[in-house]
Order: sequence, then structure tokens, then C-alpha cells
Amino acid sequence: NDLSMRIVITYDGTKQGHLVTFDLLCGVKVLDVSRGAVLLRSRVGS
Repeated sequence: NDLSMRIVITYDGTKQGHLVTFDLLCGVKVLDVSRGAVLLRSRVGS
């Protein structure tokens, strides 16, 4: 079992304070590879 934590500290100039965010990713195994997704970015217009 894998566990990953990301902590990001940024400064918010508008509110003049620090913003701390915590992300946690827990992984056990791939359940079904046929249910994956591809994220595409498209532009509308020019």
C-alpha cells in the first residue's frame, strides 16, 4: 500500500497571509484498466 502526502505553502498577496494546502493520495491497486480516462484540452475558436 502506497501513501503520498504533498504540502504546499504559498503567500496570498490579496489577503496578506500564507495559504497551506495538504493533499493525500492513497493507492492500493489498479482495479480495472479499461476504465481509465484521457484528459484532453481543446480550444474553441482561434
